[in-house]
Amino acid sequence: MTPAAESIAPPPFAPAYLQRCRAARRDLSALWTPAVGDWTLQADDACLLSEKQAAQGSELTADRSVCWLPRLDQLLALLTAVSSHTVLDCYKGDFACICFDEVSRRIADVVSETPELACLQALLFIHAELAAHEKSWE
Repeated sequence: MTPAAESIAPPPFAPAYLQRCRAARRDLSALWTPAVGDWTLQADDACLLSEKQAAQGSELTADRSVCWLPRLDQLLALLTAVSSHTVLDCYKGDFACICFDEVSRRIADVVSETPELACLQALLFIHAELAAHEKSWE
């Protein structure tokens, strides 16, 4: 962990969310423009980015030891870019993220233990489907 990052213990995210972000690090880095106050995972510590770190921009997104941990508001903003309608719902002990296209067809329907994990999985699913659709046109 760099000295410019502020370590937070315990992490404000569920362990399953941290694991999923780590597994999707490359995909998340492609969507990320570092900003002050963004959460990252560095050496298994959840950290807030400092002004100095955020200024590193593309160097930070290319660093394989740094994983972005999007907040719920950031995930919803990313979903808004790929989904005409997004519904985040709470069931007993579970959260559902359901996304629709412009003609109200379901394009993602995910249930997970936290709202962040549900939104992240929906976002990654939609991006994978869009990439597969683009490849089929080539």
